[in-house]
Amino acid sequence: MPVASPASERALALARPAGHTPPVRAALPLLLTLVPTAALAGAWVRAPGGVYLRLGPSVFVGEPTPGGLTDAPPATFTGAALDGYLEVGLGAGLELDLSARWVDHRHDLDDGGTRQNVGAGDVEALLKWRLLESTGGHVFALTAGARIAPYDTPTLEEEAVGEPPRGPGGADVLTGASWGVGLEVFPGWLTVDLLHRLRLNSPSAGLSLRAEVGWRPLTAVALAATADLQPAYGRRIDGPEDAPLPVPTQSGLGGKLLVALGAGLGLGLDATWQPDALNDGPGYRLGAGVTYESD
Repeated sequence: MPVASPASERALALARPAGHTPPVRAALPLLLTLVPTAALAGAWVRAPGGVYLRLGPSVFVGEPTPGGLTDAPPATFTGAALDGYLEVGLGAGLELDLSARWVDHRHDLDDGGTRQNVGAGDVEALLKWRLLESTGGHVFALTAGARIAPYDTPTLEEEAVGEPPRGPGGADVLTGASWGVGLEVFPGWLTVDLLHRLRLNSPSAGLSLRAEVGWRPLTAVALAATADLQPAYGRRIDGPEDAPLPVPTQSGLGGKLLVALGAGLGLGLDATWQPDALNDGPGYRLGAGVTYESD
């Protein structure tokens, strides 16, 4: 991890970019936009044996939608989840990032009915390799991993009656790159993550670009602003019936508050707004989590 200020390494660890955040991605109101957590944690890699864990709830509320590319009836989507996130330093510049969630997805239909789906959501794993760390505090890393769905792929019959799936189903192949730099002026950090998501058994993919700038006004407090954009391509509505839902187009603006409580424990709060522009499923997300970190 680069040194951004004379503060202690543990104080700087609080200001570590995406690793101290819950998954940014949340379930979206259209069936096709249910995407998994991205276990993407910036360019910094933890020391061998270093661990970071976060566990906490989140909720996403979508705007009323007519259903997009599917035959789903008009509905408002609400997605609650218990999100888990883990980072483990493996040594030799490698880190393993894992994310998983338990979801409670609900569709409030325009006709007054309600459909609900509760159970295990998507699981993602990323292996991150620190390619370069310069004396100027710049860090570059490459990532590769996968998403798996521990549930059945949503069926056309379920979509037609407004059943909210736990996720898109199927599996994704993930590849990406990250750059980050510590900022001594604030002190703080700046990071940019690029992640390509290829959905197997589906002619769709997406390229996600995420930027984050953070500021640590106090040793135990850090603030961050984020911006996300994921264009999708290759989507079709005439694929096989057992194909997973296509990768969505997404955009979002967010903010985070990180507080160190001592003894390796911390608290994180975050909010993300997904506007109508460049979004298959606009809405907003709120999250909170208790964290634990050891070097």
